[in-house]
Amino acid sequence: MTDADRSEGGGSRRDGVVTRRRLLAATGILASGLAGCLNDGSGDGDDSAGSGSDDGTGDQGADGSDGSDDADDGDDSGPVAGSSGPDVPLYRYDRAQTGTHPDATGPTETPSEQWRFQQGSPSTASATVVGDAVYVGGAANVHARSRGDGSKLWGYQTGDITTTPVVSDGTVYVGSRRGLYALDAEDGSELWVHEPETDLGTAGVGAPTPAGDVIVYGSMARRVYAVNRSDGSLEWEYETESAVKASPAVVDGTVYVPTGAGNCYALAVADGSREWWREFTGILQNAPAVVDGTVYVAGGGFLRALDAADGSTVWDVEFGVGIGAAPAVADGTVYIAISARNEPNVFAIDAADGSTTWSYEAPDYVNSSPTVADGIVYVGCEDARLYALDAGDGSKLWRSQTEFGIASAPTVTGGTAYVTDSQWTYALRE
Repeated sequence: MTDADRSEGGGSRRDGVVTRRRLLAATGILASGLAGCLNDGSGDGDDSAGSGSDDGTGDQGADGSDGSDDADDGDDSGPVAGSSGPDVPLYRYDRAQTGTHPDATGPTETPSEQWRFQQGSPSTASATVVGDAVYVGGAANVHARSRGDGSKLWGYQTGDITTTPVVSDGTVYVGSRRGLYALDAEDGSELWVHEPETDLGTAGVGAPTPAGDVIVYGSMARRVYAVNRSDGSLEWEYETESAVKASPAVVDGTVYVPTGAGNCYALAVADGSREWWREFTGILQNAPAVVDGTVYVAGGGFLRALDAADGSTVWDVEFGVGIGAAPAVADGTVYIAISARNEPNVFAIDAADGSTTWSYEAPDYVNSSPTVADGIVYVGCEDARLYALDAGDGSKLWRSQTEFGIASAPTVTGGTAYVTDSQWTYALRE
């Protein structure tokens, strides 16, 4: 495939950069043929990178029912292997917010819709998956659904959910405009609520991250909180200069959190003391990813790599447009989507030096955080489709239609992609 081939529709890569090619394993398994196959007629895997001139011809929808939230791995480190693929108990897969897991697998060819359910209220939260349950948060409710068929396990209504639910040691934690809820993962009963004294505003709090005996989250009240996981009591809080909407990353006893004013903080898990902070321009509202001693943070038109020890800049890449997505980091590559159209908007960036390995142009804005599983990048688009791209060269493998634009991060495990648009949660499988 030539660079000229990639340039059609916006796909490109820099000269001299060697790309990796993912070899798709031949499974011999045909699509199940369930009602609601979401094939758009172009998912045969031979499209070149950047073939973003999609017109939706042949896209189909399907019927279904409700969805749910995420669950935990017991030691809070991230996904654990299960009979149906790794559990995904946390937002962005793990406490480091990497957006990937080495044992996770998803559809390699155009999937069929296994089930769907309607959250009942608009949501940009992702699903989490633990055991036989899928957990999903809508603007009004937390849902627990069967991983197999989407049937209802339980529901909890608060009227003000703002985050992806996370699960740890049998407890579901979810943020709201009131504060942080802790619910029993078995039946959804309320265990406790942490309500900060300061006004959280309409946006409430960001997705929480477990860290030992505490769970850490940021808020629109310009605070980072660490609360005791057993009873919700406050262990410490740290005041920042602006709102904290991003989910914190927690690695080696340090909390990494960006703020709406463009700053990035490193705080000690033990007592909330500041280890370092860096000031940038632009809004940082996306979760940082921390891998191999480097913090990758996106926002304000930039993707930056910072030294986790002192916050110094390793490299940065300027895109010139807003970034509404968190980065994913896998196999030495940072995958990022930008809020742009009529130009490349999904990128693979070399984690070592910030050079561009490839780019892909989806036909509409991309505010969905990429997820990487088994050599495939899964990312949603405002054109109401989920895209699967080859992680090695950016070629389009398939796309699937949803009802509405996708701003949430896909959750991929056990051969299934769980994706949430503004109204529905879908389970998609070959």
